[in-house]
Amino acid sequence: MTRCPRPDSPALIAPSRRVAAGVVVAVAVAVLVVLALRYHDGRSAGRFDRTVDGWFTAHVNYRTALWFADLGNGPVVLLLVVLAAAGCLWLRWVRGALLVALAPAAAAAVTEWVVKPLVHRTKDGWLAYPSGHTSGFGALALAVVLLVLGRRALSRAVRATVAVLASLLLLACMLGLIASDYHYATDVIGGFCVALVCVVVTALALDAAGPQAPAWFD
Repeated sequence: MTRCPRPDSPALIAPSRRVAAGVVVAVAVAVLVVLALRYHDGRSAGRFDRTVDGWFTAHVNYRTALWFADLGNGPVVLLLVVLAAAGCLWLRWVRGALLVALAPAAAAAVTEWVVKPLVHRTKDGWLAYPSGHTSGFGALALAVVLLVLGRRALSRAVRATVAVLASLLLLACMLGLIASDYHYATDVIGGFCVALVCVVVTALALDAAGPQAPAWFD
């Protein structure tokens, strides 16, 4: 019989860190709302956008930027979600699978059905704030980072490698969206805020609703 490893905490967010998680959510919501009010019904770049966007479009190769921006495309995000959820289920990590499946879906719904229609900021005739590419891929990447950082069942090297890789890919996607002129910089910031809120709130909800059972087992 295989000896079961000592399980990690079943919580996605440890009880001792839930106040901090609430503060993170509050700050992200505040930034999202401030930008929404500033760019409501806007059709052009603001001063911050012109400065940031101009630098990146001038200094980053367009094809490279486009490749990284495409990480946020719906079919790509869906494929990555399926792979991440399958990996969690293979490890018998049900709560992790639920997080990587539900958080990007929530981010997409909030972005496309709530915030974009309410803010109605457009770029080239398309609703732009917040960036759906950023919120979808960002929710997946942040969910992966949250899942791996607290998992003592994984080695420190594996945890660090996965977390850094996911973070770098998210940053590359965000900068690619700016450099390829898909979105204004403030759209991308808003999308990141949506992703962050959806990941943390989904994790807290799963912790509140899920049974207190080991997150990992053989």
